[in-house]
Amino acid sequence: MFLRRDIPANRVAAALGSCALALAAGCAAPTVEEEPGVDLAVRERFDELVAEETAEELEPVLGPELPPAPDAEEIARFERVLWRAGRPWVAGLPAVRASERQAGTTRALDALRERLEGAPHWRARCEQILADADASNDELWCALARASGRMLSFEWAPAIAHALPQTAASGDGEAERAATNPRRAQAARDALHDLFGRWFRTRTELEPFLADVVPTPGALLLLHEGRRLEGVARERLFALLRHEPLTAIDWIADPDPVVRAGAAAIVGDALARPEADRARLVARLFERLDLEIDARAHAALLGALVVPLQSETPDAPDVQRLRRMLIDDREPQRALSVARGLALVPWGVDGPRGEGHLLSGVAALGGQLTALADAAHPDADALLEALFSLETLCDRARSAGLGPELRDSRAREPIFRLMRDSSQADVVRVSAGESLDSFVRSHDWPVVIEVLRRGDASPALGHSLLAVLREILVAFEPDSPSAVEVLGEVAKLAAVDDPDLRRRALDLLADAALQPLVARMPVAFLSERLVREDVPDLSRRVIQLMRRFGDPSMLEVCLASERFDALASDPATIVGLTDMCIVLASGRRSATMNAAVRLAGRRADEIGLTRMRQALRLVVALDVDEAESLPAIAHHEICAWGWRLHMAGVDLATLDTEGTVLARIRDVHWQRSALDHARGDFDQAARMHLLAVVFAHDATLVHSGAVGDRQPSAAAGDAEQAFQRALLAASGPDARPGFALRVQRDRARFRDSIGESVHALADYRELVERDALDVPDLRRTIELLALVGGSSGRRVIAPEAFRLRQRLVARPAWRKEPASVRLQDLRDLCESALRSGDATNTEAFLALLADLPPRPPAQGADATAAPAPELEVAQGDADSAPSAASDPDALWSGLTAAPSDLTLLHDLVARARASLRTPAPETASKQASAPHAPERGASPREPSHALDSGAGSPGS
Repeated sequence: MFLRRDIPANRVAAALGSCALALAAGCAAPTVEEEPGVDLAVRERFDELVAEETAEELEPVLGPELPPAPDAEEIARFERVLWRAGRPWVAGLPAVRASERQAGTTRALDALRERLEGAPHWRARCEQILADADASNDELWCALARASGRMLSFEWAPAIAHALPQTAASGDGEAERAATNPRRAQAARDALHDLFGRWFRTRTELEPFLADVVPTPGALLLLHEGRRLEGVARERLFALLRHEPLTAIDWIADPDPVVRAGAAAIVGDALARPEADRARLVARLFERLDLEIDARAHAALLGALVVPLQSETPDAPDVQRLRRMLIDDREPQRALSVARGLALVPWGVDGPRGEGHLLSGVAALGGQLTALADAAHPDADALLEALFSLETLCDRARSAGLGPELRDSRAREPIFRLMRDSSQADVVRVSAGESLDSFVRSHDWPVVIEVLRRGDASPALGHSLLAVLREILVAFEPDSPSAVEVLGEVAKLAAVDDPDLRRRALDLLADAALQPLVARMPVAFLSERLVREDVPDLSRRVIQLMRRFGDPSMLEVCLASERFDALASDPATIVGLTDMCIVLASGRRSATMNAAVRLAGRRADEIGLTRMRQALRLVVALDVDEAESLPAIAHHEICAWGWRLHMAGVDLATLDTEGTVLARIRDVHWQRSALDHARGDFDQAARMHLLAVVFAHDATLVHSGAVGDRQPSAAAGDAEQAFQRALLAASGPDARPGFALRVQRDRARFRDSIGESVHALADYRELVERDALDVPDLRRTIELLALVGGSSGRRVIAPEAFRLRQRLVARPAWRKEPASVRLQDLRDLCESALRSGDATNTEAFLALLADLPPRPPAQGADATAAPAPELEVAQGDADSAPSAASDPDALWSGLTAAPSDLTLLHDLVARARASLRTPAPETASKQASAPHAPERGASPREPSHALDSGAGSPGS
């Protein structure tokens, strides 16, 4: 593809056209994966050559003075970049990892170009490497050869070509056998293909391309186009071979390694065909596998052999041959596919521990790990594949009952070596650490601890080593002194910066299998961990550990921490924190009360109420004797918590399932609380109120039959007296405004709970007059009115019922009720207004629903049609009516979204307006005397309303 100076241009164009046609015809083979960075490299090289041709003068290659010679460290860094830039392409990696590897190679090529252009001594170093015939330098030589091809460094082509054999016979594999160094020969073919677009077997084939050629920009563009056509030709070839897969065996020795790989894969599929000559195909695959250097082709050949051999017995001849080839293979380029093959080939698990035994496979992978780790530039991908394959064989060994024998395997040493080697990639160390659990012994714990103490272990490696420590700890005796030291290191990991590693360490301490060991270790670190932990989930784990293993001395540290308030204010930790305090307090009254005071805090919001609930639960855990011996101020504080919870709407009966809190307040704490310790809002009136609430609860239980040791009348009398004393205390000159109303409301509820409906209604009526009832109590008042006054007739109680319902719908909390409940309340309000017979009530109801949105048109009716005459009064001026969302403060706001609900509201308004058109007196008397005439304002369809029927309101 490179132009000779003495060839005419027309002949060059004709030759190039013939080359393109030959490539397009499919004589070369399809690609499995395109090499990254080729397009960019071609464009960059093209720009450089154009600049050189148009420049008047070329810059000298060397400056006047050479830079100082690089030291050993700089040379090592340069060789590392060179190795990454010239790594061979591999097959079988995950797509993400393959992309990362290709991107890393591209970055290394860019760095290598910069070094070669900026420092001539590095170019001299590369020439020295290419001229070196020492076989020990093969890895670096091959990397430089491939990097030269990828960078399009044509000047080094003659030096690279010396790795090819001079001549060879035309038979398959003869060129490989003739090469003195097959590894360098394959790298040279890869590089020369990148430079010239052809696969050369020998130097003889290359010589015409090296003689008197100039890499012009046009030739480079043609090279790029040739690579594209080569890919097209490969795809066409593969399409043909898939139609006749048995003929693919003739292509497994093609000069193109991508063609060899694709053909081998097709042959592997063809082995399952009944017409295939399996013996011949397998023999050809084995023959080629023994010669193959390229990683991609080797992986495909191995895959074609392994799949059919997996169904064979471990002692089958072909299986034994393949195992022997894999075990003896030490070629670094093939390490990844060899490791995978060792995991897939059949192994025996019974009988003598010979070459075909599974433990021999484990040992072989251990030897491969050693060879890979000893390489000058270890390949992390090959190491990972070997570790994954080793884990696969270890799983099979454990399933076969060979787990104990794994701990004596030759793979132990390289696994520990990789885990400890800080120069290895972190992912390799982590994988090695995850594999240790199959090989670790109880006396290996100092090695694991040493890695953890060094500080170079990543959090991921710490995770894997914690799993190893668990295997070690499980094997310890309960009284082993080493267990305490190992657990101490685990405790240190519970305080590291990485939250996931802290979580893993805490989980290990909470492991059920390790409880006898953890119980013997000092756990003071847990209290320090709790006051510093800022992750809620981890705080809960520390609290659980402290509850299980903590000692009383740790409670004081926790209570003195500012972190305690944050934990007590977190709904996710407050219950566990209370349980921990109960355990750590150990029934001591002073410690229990201190913890309860810290738990309760001073907040009055929802979290504050939760904290007070838990504080009461904590003090109730005390024995009766310990509770009685608390100081008076503590009794007073406990009673204050109970009273504040009641004032916040918390039913004290729900604080515990057995009623212990109320019993303790009644029998212990209230009796011993003293007025002179009153602080804030819990004064004498509040104390009397609390006692009345407690007695009311007792009387309710007696009345319901839950408690049978007292007479209901006696219990009710005690509660009545307590409420009377509380009302007197709340009505004094120093009483808080409105507190007496709260006491009276609690008395009304108590009377209602024991069936004293008349007295309860009397209390409720007084509270209604003073506007001291909210939605639930107003509903109950309406129900009691229907219950008490039902025998007096619906018209008698209708005016009062209307006033009660009018107050109900005026409450701000009523707007938060469900729409169905609010609609029912408006129905009931309309009925009460109509039953009362008072036009003032009807007009008041209409005022509440003023300016309703227009009535929705009937289904199928014309929306532009004029409204019916009987609806015009109810609708008013439709043009001036607001939309459903125009007045959020209106009573009907939120009730007009559904057309049926809006129609219902319009029907109520229409009924109310119709009732205001009162007929003449004589007409009214006639209507009243008519036997079947409905009441004035009543709908032909009687509403089903609980108040009118004497039952409770359905909206209650």
